[in-house]
This record gives sequence, structure tokens and C-alpha cells, in this order.
Amino acid sequence: MQFGQLALFILSLIFLTSISFAVIPETTHTVGPYVEGKTFTVEGARFTVEDIVAKGTYSPFSGSCVLSTSNSYVLVNFGGSIRDGTTNLSQGESDEFIIPETATSRGVRTTLELEDIDATFTYTCLFTCSCAVSSSSKKATFVVTTREEYYCTDPDEGNPLYASTATSVTAKTIKSNKTNSTHINLYTIGQVSGQSIFPDVCVNATHLKERKCTEGSILDDSIITSATNYVCSSGRFVLGDPVCTDNDGIDATTAGTVTVSRQKEGVSRIVATYGDSCIDANTAREAACSGTSMINRSIACPTGYSCTGTKCIPPIGPTSTIEEFCSDNDADSLTVRGTTRAGTRNSTTLIEVSGNDEQDGCVDSNTVKEYSCDGSVRVALDRDCPSGQVCSSGKCVAPSVTATPYCSDTDGGQKPELKGTVEWGLEDSNGNIIERNTVNDECLSQTVLSEYYCDNAEQRNSRVTCASDQICQGGGCITKGEPPKPQPPPTPPPQPPKDDEIKIAADNAIKDAESTINIAQNANKNVSEAKTLISSAQDSFDKGDYKNALSLANSAKELAIKANEIRKPEEKTALDQNTVLAIGAIILVIIVLVYSYMKKKGGNEKVAPVTGQEKPPVTVQ
Repeated sequence: MQFGQLALFILSLIFLTSISFAVIPETTHTVGPYVEGKTFTVEGARFTVEDIVAKGTYSPFSGSCVLSTSNSYVLVNFGGSIRDGTTNLSQGESDEFIIPETATSRGVRTTLELEDIDATFTYTCLFTCSCAVSSSSKKATFVVTTREEYYCTDPDEGNPLYASTATSVTAKTIKSNKTNSTHINLYTIGQVSGQSIFPDVCVNATHLKERKCTEGSILDDSIITSATNYVCSSGRFVLGDPVCTDNDGIDATTAGTVTVSRQKEGVSRIVATYGDSCIDANTAREAACSGTSMINRSIACPTGYSCTGTKCIPPIGPTSTIEEFCSDNDADSLTVRGTTRAGTRNSTTLIEVSGNDEQDGCVDSNTVKEYSCDGSVRVALDRDCPSGQVCSSGKCVAPSVTATPYCSDTDGGQKPELKGTVEWGLEDSNGNIIERNTVNDECLSQTVLSEYYCDNAEQRNSRVTCASDQICQGGGCITKGEPPKPQPPPTPPPQPPKDDEIKIAADNAIKDAESTINIAQNANKNVSEAKTLISSAQDSFDKGDYKNALSLANSAKELAIKANEIRKPEEKTALDQNTVLAIGAIILVIIVLVYSYMKKKGGNEKVAPVTGQEKPPVTVQ
């Protein structure tokens, strides 16, 4: 064997090995037996048993006629939603068709196989024995196999629309079931847990989760960053209105910041920030707003003041010095969320030179991080809440509710023939839901079901193997060829008051986001933007704006998760190099084995001539 032939053989082997792992789900249906003239349908495609040619051979051993499979065949006429034509099938032979699903017009690869020809023969013997078939006894049985197909449409084709309306991706899976003895139906279900509509959603003011379709019509998504002057709102990018804010006005004795942002529909993004500075010892450069733009103004320091760093500061006389200071507005109370300010100031005028704030927070559900003053120095202490209280929003409070677990199952327990939904969580003494989780029974394969149920007030799970005459489909074990049984509608649980529900959700979201940020921070990830968002979320929560707090906390968590997923370049390079080395080693082993085999065989192989010819598949009209 020449080297080129050897290389082609190895590449073919690698290709066949790779595609062997890509198993496409299929569904088989047995139809018949049918007599001549009988018609059955697959979606809109029609198949008619035009003629059954059954030839018999006399067997002296049994003293009767038996079917000669090599000389018998069935002529099938087809049409409808596929191109009109005919096909001859011997026992065990098959033909392939592309049949469109009605709602989506997506073609489904379908195989029609002749499984069996049944007939009754009589024989007559003189010098030889001959067999005659009874026309009314001729019957044919078929096996119809449909391959699972995927349907996906995206109006914006994977690009965010800079328009007034957001878009949604429609993603469905096409399956089949046998509705009666002469019809096989193609139907669609949502690609993800039965859901088929997936709208584009905003992650935060600048990032959009864009839903899209892969080349194989599978649902996918990616995070897209907006252009500089746009904000993300209601699942699309819109042009923001320019806004300029100055937190100190025209005051040369205060270190201020000017923020230029873009705002639209209640969403705001910071475009740039500018700080005050000194031009020289007597003049401050004051950042200010002129309409929606930032400008710099030169402001002379007051008499006796000098410009240092970012502002004009008062003179320090013979008896004046710069001293440290500390102030705490909650007097070390654990039941009040306080703010402690520390920095430096003029000892005579007590005018602050520099300073910053730290706010009390929660270390965990029972511990407060309490900031306080030790003289002029700020200290942070971890202090336990009193018995019967928990830490929430930076202070110790009495628990708002007494939570008890609950669990419910829509199919009434371990009933594999029905698809059920288990709901479990926590509720208060009045039956209001505090925490809710749900999970559906699901098929792990065509024969194994993951059955969820309740054990007292706890969710449990077991694996169930369907009976031999059943398949697992739609979250339940059903008789082959029958559609899945619909699950009974769940009884809606009592809902908590809207304000309390949003407050609880916001509080849980803040705690969850703080935990996620801590994990990313411990992994040395950059979570500065996430920490800024969670601080704003806590402020909104304290002001009673629970809806905004919930949105900010979710955005902070998304940013922390994204930061934690970022892999260092050296880690990625090492992984890619290891992958390349592993693939190279596998190919080298294959080459050595093939070369050794061909060398032993001595190159004396003869290639057998190819006989027969495949039938081309029937195409759609």
C-alpha cells in the first residue's frame, strides 16, 4: 500500500470514529399488516400497498409451501407531501424519504422498511410440486423510522437589534408518534424543558444575552456588549440620552467628581468620570457640567487657602496641625446599620482634608461586621447577633418568619406512566411561600426514566426502567406507538403579598450575589464592578426600593460569575498544548499499527468487485 493510500485510510478511520459518538435519536413504528390497496400516512405523505408479489417454494421436508423471500416483494406507491413515485421492497429492504413537518415545513428523514410478507399457499404435485398463493391472504408489515430533527428561527440572525422592539428565538424539536393503525404524526416540542420561545434579555446596562441558532438549528446564546452611547433595555440596545452630573457643584474646597452617562427607559450607564485637581498652589481645576457636557473651570482658592491634591485646603497656623479623625453614627449598635467615616482634618478649623465611609455589613446569617471608632482610628469587628436574631442588611433583626419545608407532586407519587412536576421549598406559618423549587420527571434514555416524588416534605428521585412493551417519552413510560399522557395541571400554591415577595427575593438575591462575589474574589478575579453593583443594591434595599435592589443584585451576580469563568492565558495555552499532544499521540499509534498490519500482509490483497447499487433517496417536492 502506498503512503497516500495509507494516509487516506487513517483519515477515514478517524472520521468514522468521531461520527460514531454523534448519535441522533430515532423513533420506530411498526405498521400493518396491510392487504393490497391499503393506504397509510406519515404526516402529509401517503403510502399505498399497490401490489404484493408472494412466491412460494415447496418443501419436501415439511410437506408444504413456504415463502421464497428472494423472489417476493411489495410494490409501494407514494405521494402527497412528497414527490409521487413507486418503490419495490423485498423483505428486509428499505427506502428513505424526506417528509416535511406541517407546522415548520422542516424535512424529517424517514425510512420505510419491509419487515414481513405473509401469505397462504396451496400446492399441487404431479411430476413436480408447484405452489399457488391465495390472493386474499397476502399481507405486508412495515417498520417506519423517523430521525429527530431540530427547528430554530432567529428574526435578528444572532445580532442585537438597535430598534424599538426586542426579538425572540423559536427553537423546537421534531418528534413522531403513532396516532392510529394507519397514521404516524410528526409534532414539535420546545428544545429546553418544553420551552420553545426564548427572548433576548439584558444582563445589565451594557450587556445583552443574545439568543441565536447554531448551524444544526440548536438553540445557543452569547453575551454582546453595546456600543458606547447605547444602553441595554427590554432585550435590545437603544440610544441613551446624554446626562452630566456634578456631586459638588462649583466648590473649590471640595474634591468632587463629574459623571457623564447615557440614560434611557430608566437604565443608565457611565461613559466617563472626571475629578477635580490643582493647576498650581493657588488655583483649582474644577470639573463641572455645562448642559450635558463636562467642562473644566479654573477657580482661585479662597484667601489663605492653598490647592493640594484635588482641592483648596485652609491654612495650617502655628498651632494647627493635620490630625486623624473617626466618627460612627450608630454608637456601636448591632440593631442599626451604621456608617463610620475616617480620615484627616485641620485640627483648628476641623475642615476635612481627606476621608471615606465604611458601612456595617453581614459576615454570615448570625454575624455582623461592625465598624466603630477606637479613638481616631476606625476598626472592624465581627460580632455575633443576640440569641433569637439574625443578620440582615448589615444589622441584627428578629427573623421575619418561621420557615417550614413543604413538597407536592402533580402525578401523585411514583407513577412512571405519568409525567409529574415536583415542587418543594419553604413556607411560613400562614402558608405563604418563602422559597420555591420545581423539577420535572424526565427521560434519561428510551428505556430509563428519572422519577421525582415527595417523601414527607422532602424531594426524592429514583431511576425507573420502563417495561419491555414501553418506551420513555415526554417524561413518562408509555406503550410503544402511543402519545405521552398529559400531566394534570398543578394546583397553584398561595402567593405571598407582592411587596413581601419582592423584599424576600431581593434579600436572598443580595446574599447570593455576595457569596458569588466572595468566591470569585478568593480566586483572585477582578470583581470591582460587581462589588459596586452589590453596594448599590444594598442601598436600594435599605431605601425600600426592593425591585431595583433585586435587579442590581442579579446583575452583580452575573458579573461575578462571568469574572470567575475567565481563564488566564497561560492556563488556556497549556490546555490547548496538552490537547494537541494527546491527539498527535493517538494518530501516531494508529499509523504504526496500520503500517505493521500492512507489512505482515505483504500487499497481496485483492479488492472484490462492487455489486449492487444503492437506491437514491426520494426528495421532497
